[in-house]
Amino acid sequence: MIYYIFRHGETHSTKYNVPYDDKTVVSSNILPESKQVIKRLANYLKNKNTDYYVSSPVKRCRQTVEVIKEEIDISFVFDKRLTEFYNEPLDQMVDRLKDFLRETKEKGFKSVAVCSHGEPVSALVNLLTKGSFSEADLHQFPPTGILLEVSDKNTKFIDFNEKV
Repeated sequence: MIYYIFRHGETHSTKYNVPYDDKTVVSSNILPESKQVIKRLANYLKNKNTDYYVSSPVKRCRQTVEVIKEEIDISFVFDKRLTEFYNEPLDQMVDRLKDFLRETKEKGFKSVAVCSHGEPVSALVNLLTKGSFSEADLHQFPPTGILLEVSDKNTKFIDFNEKV
C-alpha cells in the first residue's frame, strides 16, 4: 500500500513560523502564492493510480484540495480524524490516526492521498514506518509543498516548492 501524504498549502502561520492558536487553527487561509505549489503537487498525483483521496475538513485543507480538484478533477472525502486539534492530548491524536490507518487497510485501498496538518502528518508517517509515535516525533514534519510517499516502511520526499 502507498500513502501520498502532504500538508495543506502555505498559510501566514507556516510562512512566518507563527504558532496557531485556538482561533487561527480553524480559520487560517492558504496564501495565494501557495496555489502554484499545490498545482504542481496535483499534477504529480494525477499520474498515480490512487484509490482514495481524503483530507482534513479544516479550512486550509479544504482550500488546498479545492485547488487540486480544479487542476485534476478529482474529489476528496473529508475525515475529521485527520484534523489538527488545538491542545489535544497526544494519545487521542495517535488513537484516531491509528483508527484511520486501520480503516484504509481494511478497505483494501492500494494507494491513498492524504491532505492534513503538520503533527498528524508526522504521526501518520511514523506510524506507517516505525509502527509507533511519540512526543519526540511530534514536530518532525516537512514544510508545506512536500509530498511524502510512504510505502513498505520507506518514505520518499518530493519537493514541489521549486519550479521544475
